Amino acid sequence: MIRWIRNFLRMVEHYTKGIILSRIPIGEYDEFVSIYTQEMGRIFAVAKSVKRINSKLSGHIVPGSLVRMRLLE
Repeated sequence: MIRWIRNFLRMVEHYTKGIILSRIPIGEYDEFVSIYTQEMGRIFAVAKSVKRINSKLSGHIVPGSLVRMRLLE
Protein backbone atom coordinates (compact mmCIF):
# COMPACT_ATOMS: atom_id res chain seq x y z
CA MET A 1 0.00 0.00 0.00
CA ILE A 2 2.79 2.44 0.90
CA ARG A 3 4.58 1.73 -2.40
CA TRP A 4 1.39 2.48 -4.37
CA ILE A 5 0.96 5.82 -2.54
CA ARG A 6 4.58 6.80 -3.25
CA ASN A 7 4.21 6.04 -6.96
CA PHE A 8 0.92 7.92 -7.12
CA LEU A 9 2.46 11.03 -5.56
CA ARG A 10 5.24 11.05 -8.19
CA MET A 11 2.83 11.36 -11.13
CA VAL A 12 2.94 14.74 -12.85
CA GLU A 13 -0.13 16.05 -14.68
CA HIS A 14 0.13 18.10 -17.86
CA TYR A 15 -2.86 19.90 -19.40
CA THR A 16 -2.28 20.84 -23.03
CA LYS A 17 -3.75 21.05 -26.53
CA GLY A 18 -2.48 18.85 -29.32
CA ILE A 19 -3.11 17.34 -32.73
CA ILE A 20 -3.53 13.58 -32.99
CA LEU A 21 -1.05 12.26 -35.58
CA SER A 22 -1.59 8.50 -35.50
CA ARG A 23 -3.14 5.62 -33.55
CA ILE A 24 -1.78 2.09 -33.15
CA PRO A 25 -3.88 -0.61 -31.44
CA ILE A 26 -2.46 -2.24 -28.33
CA GLY A 27 -4.27 -5.26 -26.98
CA GLU A 28 -8.04 -5.44 -26.93
CA TYR A 29 -9.09 -1.98 -25.69
CA ASP A 30 -6.04 0.32 -25.61
CA GLU A 31 -4.23 2.35 -28.27
CA PHE A 32 -0.80 3.92 -28.64
CA VAL A 33 -1.31 7.54 -29.78
CA SER A 34 1.16 9.93 -31.38
CA ILE A 35 0.40 13.57 -30.51
CA TYR A 36 2.00 16.87 -31.51
CA THR A 37 1.80 19.65 -28.90
CA GLN A 38 3.18 23.16 -29.07
CA GLU A 39 4.74 23.00 -25.58
CA MET A 40 6.20 19.46 -25.64
CA GLY A 41 6.63 18.71 -29.34
CA ARG A 42 5.83 15.19 -30.56
CA ILE A 43 4.89 12.83 -27.75
CA PHE A 44 3.61 9.29 -27.50
CA ALA A 45 0.88 8.25 -25.07
CA VAL A 46 -1.27 5.25 -24.23
CA ALA A 47 -5.01 5.87 -24.42
CA LYS A 48 -6.72 3.43 -22.07
CA SER A 49 -10.06 1.74 -22.89
CA VAL A 50 -10.55 3.74 -26.10
CA LYS A 51 -12.00 0.86 -28.10
CA ARG A 52 -14.75 -0.06 -25.64
CA ILE A 53 -18.29 0.28 -26.98
CA ASN A 54 -19.33 2.89 -24.40
CA SER A 55 -16.06 4.87 -24.47
CA LYS A 56 -16.44 8.67 -24.48
CA LEU A 57 -12.99 9.11 -26.02
CA SER A 58 -13.31 6.94 -29.12
CA GLY A 59 -14.80 9.63 -31.37
CA HIS A 60 -12.33 12.31 -30.31
CA ILE A 61 -9.05 10.45 -30.79
CA VAL A 62 -9.04 10.55 -34.59
CA PRO A 63 -5.90 11.48 -36.58
CA GLY A 64 -5.97 15.16 -37.53
CA SER A 65 -8.23 16.29 -34.71
CA LEU A 66 -7.33 19.07 -32.26
CA VAL A 67 -7.90 17.94 -28.66
CA ARG A 68 -7.43 19.25 -25.14
CA MET A 69 -5.91 16.53 -22.98
CA ARG A 70 -4.63 15.63 -19.58
CA LEU A 71 -1.42 13.62 -19.62
CA LEU A 72 0.09 11.75 -16.68
CA GLU A 73 3.82 11.28 -16.61
